[in-house]
Amino acid sequence: MSATQRILKVVEPAIFGHRWITLAILLLITAFLGWKAAQLEPNAGWLKMVPKEHPYMDTFLDYYDEFGGANRILVAIRNKEGDIYQPDFMEKLRKLTDDVFFIPGVQRERVSSMFTPNILYVEVQPTGLSGSTVVPANYEPTPEMMKQLRSNVAKANIVGRLVSEDQRAAMVVAELLERDPVTGEAIDYTEVGRKLEEIRAKYEDGNTTVHVIGFAKVVHDMTEASTEVVIFFAVTLLFTGLLLWLYVGSFLLGMLPLLCSVAAVVWEMGLLSLVGFGLDPFAILVPFLVLAVSVSHGVQYVNAWAAEVALGLSSYRASLATFRRLAIPGTIALITDTAGFLTIYLINIDVIREMSLNAAFGIAAIIVTNKALMPILLTVTPVRDPEAFQRKQERRNAIFDGVWRFIAKHFTRTPAAVATLAVGGLVLVWSVYTYPSLKIGTVGEGVPELRPDSRFNQDARFIARNFGIALDQLNIIAETEEDACIKYELMAEIDRFAWHMKNLPEVRETMTLMDLSKLAYAACRKDG
Repeated sequence: MSATQRILKVVEPAIFGHRWITLAILLLITAFLGWKAAQLEPNAGWLKMVPKEHPYMDTFLDYYDEFGGANRILVAIRNKEGDIYQPDFMEKLRKLTDDVFFIPGVQRERVSSMFTPNILYVEVQPTGLSGSTVVPANYEPTPEMMKQLRSNVAKANIVGRLVSEDQRAAMVVAELLERDPVTGEAIDYTEVGRKLEEIRAKYEDGNTTVHVIGFAKVVHDMTEASTEVVIFFAVTLLFTGLLLWLYVGSFLLGMLPLLCSVAAVVWEMGLLSLVGFGLDPFAILVPFLVLAVSVSHGVQYVNAWAAEVALGLSSYRASLATFRRLAIPGTIALITDTAGFLTIYLINIDVIREMSLNAAFGIAAIIVTNKALMPILLTVTPVRDPEAFQRKQERRNAIFDGVWRFIAKHFTRTPAAVATLAVGGLVLVWSVYTYPSLKIGTVGEGVPELRPDSRFNQDARFIARNFGIALDQLNIIAETEEDACIKYELMAEIDRFAWHMKNLPEVRETMTLMDLSKLAYAACRKDG
């Protein structure tokens, strides 16, 4: 007895000998996993997107608490009627700064805008350097104060960072914590995004526009778009069902692969929730992949069953014969797919690992729904007129018969085969030639996960074109000996390094400890 026969001897009785019990068990499991799937919640995190074992990330994580990270939100407010030095606009900017400051999850000591005390200017006076905060403590929305603010902004070197190049927009920059310091729970990015939208609605009017970017806003927008994803999934099901109906030639047979595929997606989501994971917005397309793979295997199975019925077998006998012919090869193919997705788990990036498990759960579910549930359902699929069914299958098979005969007759002969291989070779040469120009990463402004005309990508384009600051910020940390900050040689070396970096064409601005020291010293002299 071969290995295949031994496997079938064990599996067949469970599926065909006790099919009603097996069907009831499968339906109960599907109902339970459907209930678990309904509890699935979005689960996104900025640190999930990065390779934590990479040497670069080692440095990043070592100094994450001291220097912060790149999980920032940028809120720009623009005056459509003039520059920012208008009392009404400055009052909006002041209140906007306060609102961003109090968003749950914001690291408040790292909020920056013209109105925060960590933004200073420095100037040269006959007595030496002096300076203070850009917005003085005695701020009043008067014309004289507006003139002073214009002067302070020019001296603070924040044009391009917190003030736009044309000085018609101003920026509030904040950094998010990974966990709420009060509850200890992970930050809810969708809630942060909702707060940002409330801020936008509060300050945006006929004279003012508000532009928001950041990882939290991406997650919020993708989560908000989940309704569209559900609609797309429903449309996919509709068109897939219609195509299956046309291809198989029977509405009932066309719906069976679709029904089993939906069950596989339900199992996938339920298993993901059962093991304690949420659905990352960046993995929202995995269910479509599972649906496509399941439909492919399901159609193959239904086609083979229909061919057996056309030969005169009953529904039960046809399902059994199809199972014996396709169950082992199909299962091995699906196990191979599952192993392939699990291999991706070796990449030490949490979002990729979750996506790997998500896809592996889905493909594993297909083994059950397509190799157990579908054979049982096909055993009870009625065929009222076998002869009419056989004639319908023959007509369906003959639709493209001429095309396949033409291909078999011509493309298997030497001239056509050589030409086909030559065309394939040219495509290969062209692909190898153009491969070095392949862009890795984001090639446009904004994020590719959202539509080019989405509000986020429009905001990203606005900020990129009007400010030198964006989400691309390079933090360079110098590790030195103890008390290095008071050693001239070391600080001078860092200062020279910053000067060289600032003169790179790709670098807009640099800020070092020495720059901050100069500003702080100047501010102390003026305040003193």
